[in-house]
Amino acid sequence: MCESKVYVVEDGDMKLLAEDVVYLKKEGDTYVIVNLQGERITLTNYVLRDIDFLSHKVVFARG
Repeated sequence: MCESKVYVVEDGDMKLLAEDVVYLKKEGDTYVIVNLQGERITLTNYVLRDIDFLSHKVVFARG
């Protein structure tokens, strides 16, 4: 399967925020993240730093 992990960088540390992510959408200044179980996480005032498709990794940083 192609689920991803979402990380946030805070104070120079990369922290795992969510696993088994299947949906990611930008809505204004907020990112909506949904995992395989349907749990929804929102990130506000973050910027998308990078996506590694081979590692299934999405990284956000404070914006």
